[in-house]
Amino acid sequence: MNACLTAVALGAKIIEKHFTFDQSLKTSRDHWLSLGPKEFQEMVKKLELARISKGSEKRIEFDSEREAVKFARRSIVSTKKINIGEKISKEMLDVKRPGTGIPPKFFEKILGRTVKVEIDEDQPIQWDYLNE
Repeated sequence: MNACLTAVALGAKIIEKHFTFDQSLKTSRDHWLSLGPKEFQEMVKKLELARISKGSEKRIEFDSEREAVKFARRSIVSTKKINIGEKISKEMLDVKRPGTGIPPKFFEKILGRTVKVEIDEDQPIQWDYLNE
């Protein structure tokens, strides 16, 4: 059974396991290796738990977590006041919570852009604050 559980944990979608009503039967070599009804039922439950425990590659955002996510994630913020027309440089930016502005993965993309609104110190940067 452990091999089956490990296989599912590693991504197997199909497993093979022999089933018997009597492991003491001498007519087949497979009976003593096979699972009985209770063991098989236990294995099925454990396999389902292993499958569920892996999670999903698809990320589903729940309504109940939407607001909390903003404060758990980070965004690009200004380290000083930035005036209209100034070009964004690394020294003007930092990354911190809350995640209500541009995500950090776009840090390099906003460097060199000019701002079209005045940005206060420690303010999350928004895309609409920047010129192309």
